Amino acid sequence: KIILELIDAAKLRRGQLLLEFDREALLEEGFDLATPVVVSNSARFVMEKSAPGAVSPGGVLFRLLPKDE
Repeated sequence: KIILELIDAAKLRRGQLLLEFDREALLEEGFDLATPVVVSNSARFVMEKSAPGAVSPGGVLFRLLPKDE
């Protein structure tokens, strides 16, 4: 069961719920829950990674810091 919560992407806020799903059911079915994150203008930033391991809802996955130009 997957429930999409996002109605208007133009009004997305930090920590806003995007979707809900039954994690255990998906894992039992053999789905890989790794989620790619793409930064399309990455040449403008330096990535500062957070500590390894699981990220809690609303937690920091990484920070993008502007490159000195």
